[in-house]
Amino acid sequence: MALLILSLLPLAVFVYLGSQSRLMGDDYSRLAFCGDLGPWETLLRYRSRWSGGYSNFLLHCFVAPWGQTVPRIALAITIAIWLGGLTWLSAQGLSLIRINRHRLLISGILASFIVGTTVNAIIPLSIFYYTALVPYTLSLALFTVYTAAMLHLVTRIKNGKQLAFVAIAGSLYCFVNAGFSEIYLLCQLGLLTLALAAIFAFMRAERRPFLLLFGSGWLGTVASLVVQWTAPGTGIRRARIQEVVGLPSDSVVLLAFRSVGETLRFVYDSEIFAGFILLFCVGLYVMLAAYQPSRRSVVSETVKLTSPPLIFGILAQLICIPLVFSHMSDFPQVLGRFSYGYSIVVIINGGLLLGLASLLLARKRINLILERSKQGFGIVAIAPIFIVLFLFSLTQLRPIHWRAI
Repeated sequence: MALLILSLLPLAVFVYLGSQSRLMGDDYSRLAFCGDLGPWETLLRYRSRWSGGYSNFLLHCFVAPWGQTVPRIALAITIAIWLGGLTWLSAQGLSLIRINRHRLLISGILASFIVGTTVNAIIPLSIFYYTALVPYTLSLALFTVYTAAMLHLVTRIKNGKQLAFVAIAGSLYCFVNAGFSEIYLLCQLGLLTLALAAIFAFMRAERRPFLLLFGSGWLGTVASLVVQWTAPGTGIRRARIQEVVGLPSDSVVLLAFRSVGETLRFVYDSEIFAGFILLFCVGLYVMLAAYQPSRRSVVSETVKLTSPPLIFGILAQLICIPLVFSHMSDFPQVLGRFSYGYSIVVIINGGLLLGLASLLLARKRINLILERSKQGFGIVAIAPIFIVLFLFSLTQLRPIHWRAI
């Protein structure tokens, strides 16, 4: 209980700081327009002039009567939703790995650390600025609740009618949640696509209900993409992007790579990275301290290196190749395409790709060695943790380019 209180203290600090916020910038115009025009006129105005989003403007219309009070409570409500959703989701994850003792308490601790670390890493603009908080942070918190609800219901559905009802409700939920902003819509679409790929890769039996529920959420997100992409206001914003960013507005591939690059650029911040590693270490300690293995599965099960995680790692590394080779040094005439310092990025990414491919090719031989060795489980469990902590220590010595992480 003391650890739970301690983990909640950073969230209390963020809630207090949020309570000191006020209306800023676009807050005035958004709330004023929404309060004066009403929901329908507001949607038509912004859809034709600036944005195809709809959920954020509907929410603005609902809270407009509260005026100055809205920014002061927005962050507290967002953190409460996020904390509740992650606690629910963590509890289900802990049940899968057979941690039943103090499961709710441990889930609350882990959720508090995750929310606190993530909020600390987010740009302050998306936390204390109400107009940015709603489309980018609140929507992510609501998606956490959706994920927890789907995982909770999928194991409790008893017939096809219930499954169909939950799938339709989940699709509508994703459609509404994706309507907060175009940028968040792509994030939600990517997460659901990864979830479907993981279900295909790692689940063999009873994956049909998982595919149906998360597939319906994916379809709801795609429907929102169509609604927002066809809005006249989206075309106006695309033209503005061309002026500000300097990329062709109709080049979806270039815009996608630029978006990924701008997102990952914040990963190399050593202080933010330290927060996530602290979260990893504390979470690992809490789970190991609470884990109670059954008598049947202590030493009898053999450790094997399976192919799906290796294939997933290779595919993820192949996706990063265009990002790596899009770099150009400051003085190509002298240094060439890559500077001497950036060459380590190319070496690390190449080494990861070759290493994963080598493990995949030598998987059967490695499994034979692990089967004969009594220390196989310890090696497989400790080696990745040691590698992660070692690479983290390097980031604390000097800044490292985000493409090397």
